[in-house]
Amino acid sequence: MKLLLRQSSEVVTDKLAGIFPSRLFQLVSARTAEEIVARIASQDVDVVLLDVSIPAMENKRTFDAVRSLSPAPPVMVFGDVDSTPTMSSFLRHGATGMFTLQTEPDVIIHQVRQAVLGHRLARENAELRDTLIRKEKAVDILEHLGEAMSTVFDTRRILNLTLKIVRRALDCEICSLFLIHEGSGELVDSREIGRDGASLQLALWGEVGRGRQQFLLKAARRSIKSSEGLCLNRPEEITALFPESRVQPVDDGIRSLLTAPLTVKRRHLGVLVVANRIGRPGFSGEEIEVLQSIARQTALALEGVRSLERETSFQEKLSEQVDLATTRLKERNLDLQKRLAEKERANRKINAMAEEIRVKNLSLKNMIEQFRVIHEISQVIGSELENETLIKKIISEAASLLRAETVSIMLRNGDGNLRIKHALGLSNEVIKNTRVKQGEGISGWVMEEGKPILVKDVKSVRKEPANDTKYTTDSLLCVPLKIKGKNFGVLNVTNRSGGGAFDERDLFLLTILGNHAAVAIENARLYGTIRDNYFNTIKALVNAVEAKDTWTKDHSENVTNYSLKIADFLGLSEKQKDTIKYAGVLHDIGKIVISNSITDKPTSLTDDEWEIMREHPLIGQRILDPIDFLEPVKICIQTHHERCDGSGYPFGLMAHEIPLETRILSVADAFDAMIHSRPYRAALSVGEAVAELKRSSGSQFDPAVVDGLIRIVEAEALMTRREQ
Repeated sequence: MKLLLRQSSEVVTDKLAGIFPSRLFQLVSARTAEEIVARIASQDVDVVLLDVSIPAMENKRTFDAVRSLSPAPPVMVFGDVDSTPTMSSFLRHGATGMFTLQTEPDVIIHQVRQAVLGHRLARENAELRDTLIRKEKAVDILEHLGEAMSTVFDTRRILNLTLKIVRRALDCEICSLFLIHEGSGELVDSREIGRDGASLQLALWGEVGRGRQQFLLKAARRSIKSSEGLCLNRPEEITALFPESRVQPVDDGIRSLLTAPLTVKRRHLGVLVVANRIGRPGFSGEEIEVLQSIARQTALALEGVRSLERETSFQEKLSEQVDLATTRLKERNLDLQKRLAEKERANRKINAMAEEIRVKNLSLKNMIEQFRVIHEISQVIGSELENETLIKKIISEAASLLRAETVSIMLRNGDGNLRIKHALGLSNEVIKNTRVKQGEGISGWVMEEGKPILVKDVKSVRKEPANDTKYTTDSLLCVPLKIKGKNFGVLNVTNRSGGGAFDERDLFLLTILGNHAAVAIENARLYGTIRDNYFNTIKALVNAVEAKDTWTKDHSENVTNYSLKIADFLGLSEKQKDTIKYAGVLHDIGKIVISNSITDKPTSLTDDEWEIMREHPLIGQRILDPIDFLEPVKICIQTHHERCDGSGYPFGLMAHEIPLETRILSVADAFDAMIHSRPYRAALSVGEAVAELKRSSGSQFDPAVVDGLIRIVEAEALMTRREQ
């Protein structure tokens, strides 16, 4: 089978060559629509393959050019998964089939072979129809000729009728009839007969050159000599017939030649000679039979004219010949009709197979789309390392994928029971109070067995008491969450939106999603553990630094507590509060490399000492630089001595150029430093510290942050008085 590929890349060509075995398929390629059309015209191409994975107008041009041919070979489109919509568009416009390069080779080969078989059957049907039409035409012509010959008794009219019928039956460019002269025995051009009469023979002919006529006469003589007709369809055969001629028939415009002797009772009366079949390179075997039938009937008609006394016998023999030819042609027509019926039955089977392939292609397309969605969901949840956010994303994506009303994730806690970590479609009361023991109910069974379950009718399941069942519909899915064979939770899905029950395909998709979710949750847990270990290590280092300085003992912890209270008051997100928690503990870590003689100096610092002291934000940033996940924390540490009026250090940032987390940290740092003693001054009272914050609000500090801290301090003082 010959496959013609519009080449898009060497990689694709090599891959297709690996799919189609060379013992069964011949794979050739072309780059443009013109090359493909030329190859189809010069070669017997079974299937045209178009790669539509790379959008190109050349694909459309090639498709239209191939489809415009008659007959047109089948066109199959292929590509990657993402080009499925484009392949579907080509199918709607007449492509025979489609496949992806990820499809199993056996499936691809099967589709291509079916397309080839369908094309060959269609081509054979067309050829059979053409043959049937030609046969019916020949029968009609011969019947007409037989009827006409039986009523014509004039030589010129017989000759004209014969040539007219030959031209009509064989669609030839040149038609000549040579008769044997009764006196000399030589062949005579039939146009010479009747020149002196009132009605010249062959008035409908165009003139044929003398050179051509000589070649036709030589062919007639050769046919009389051998008593057989000649069929020469190739130029070399015509040339071989006239080796002694200085000018060859091909040079004089003769491309094909066919002769049939006019014979009655083994006696030659003349020869019919035709040349140059119109529309085809040569004459077929059927056309040879038609010419021979016409020659026999013409010979009988001429013999009848010459032997009027045998008119009755002539009519009988002519009728016998016509009946015999007609009977044979009708028998062949009947055989062709039977074969055509068989082909039509085969076509119906092929159409049924094509419909089956279309249904399977549609199912394959749906599966590809579902796997694409699963892949995108896996990428989304796989990129999230915050445990709470991750679990919410998993629930949201599961609800969207399966069109579910209720989705929940249950994780095993310290006592071994399952608790709802997060849910969509459940009330806070249900989330808070639900406890499931391992092995209890549907979720407990899945947790214990580690197997997914599909329940199409929840009411028929009695693994948990009916009065404790929270389900309001008849369908649910539950899959285990496990890592390295150990179950740590379950993923529940209930209530399909719009009604209806879940099926096995939904369970398959949720199982895949559950596997990805389990890995993502475990990665988030490991990431949190690593991050906490980093933090605890650095916090221990900070505590060690503060332990040697009684003046700043617990300062970092106090700053962190005040900062988090302000963040809650201002409504910051959990991510922002995490940044503040780390930055509060680590904001003065840069002082670890500054001498105690500077940090504990009881008098004012010199200019040089101030320059050293002002380096500690950048030193702290450099200490933490290797820790990637502390990137926002590093910015807070760098900028915690910046001021809103731009007079701070080390960068001189102003107002909202300073991150909000840093502005909160700066107020908390200043407040805690003021209410605790330092070597160079005594501690201020809380009221004095608040007054100082108000005085610096808008210049050094953010007014909104200062207002938040003051409200917190006042609320704590009021609570203390109430307790006392």
